Amino acid sequence: MIIHAAGLDPEGVEVDFPLDRSGQPADQDDSFFVRSAVLSGRVLPERGGLAFRGRLRGQIEIECSRCLTPYGFPVEREFDLFYAFAPVRGKEVQIPDNALDYAFLHEGDGIDLEQVAMEQIYLEVPMKPLCRTACRGLCALCGSNLNERECLCAGASPVS
Repeated sequence: MIIHAAGLDPEGVEVDFPLDRSGQPADQDDSFFVRSAVLSGRVLPERGGLAFRGRLRGQIEIECSRCLTPYGFPVEREFDLFYAFAPVRGKEVQIPDNALDYAFLHEGDGIDLEQVAMEQIYLEVPMKPLCRTACRGLCALCGSNLNERECLCAGASPVS
């Protein structure tokens, strides 16, 4: 779903966008699946662009980095984004000092809600996801999941 700047009501528009990926990976290079997610908030026209203040809530399925077991991971994130209209070619653009989440509107001056939702999910995915804090990982010799059973390998240390 795309929110276009052209013709947007001065009061803005409420967004309630369920992200439906139907068990597909977020991207072919990703190791997580989006189980469910809802992007909600308000898109408002502002001088020079569109402001999007909202929240993403959902659940992804991700693989533990120690034991490789998939598990559910909740994502919840509030955000405040600004999309500036693309600058006129050759014209300089001033970006405000406080604009940390700043992008330009291109290709028909719209905000792609699915892209916004996926960006917010990526920002919530941990670098080393763990199914639990005390995850014991896999045996370095036989590959057994040490959370499920003790390994028979003598003196093996877990892979992390």
